[in-house]
Amino acid sequence: MRATTWDIVCAANQHLEATGRRLHIYQFFPGRYQAISVDRQGTARPMRKIGSQMTEAQVREFISRFIFK
Repeated sequence: MRATTWDIVCAANQHLEATGRRLHIYQFFPGRYQAISVDRQGTARPMRKIGSQMTEAQVREFISRFIFK
């Protein structure tokens, strides 16, 4: 069974939190994602967007290149 994009995003977010990186991937609309910054308390807010919106294919590429490299 192939992992869904949401499965990959959840795994990436868990990895980011476990490694102390202040980044979170946020799904703001089905099939649309964006990287957002996380403050020192660990709160991720959609107002702190980094880069542009990504489609499912783009977020998979982003995760494979920059999170699980």
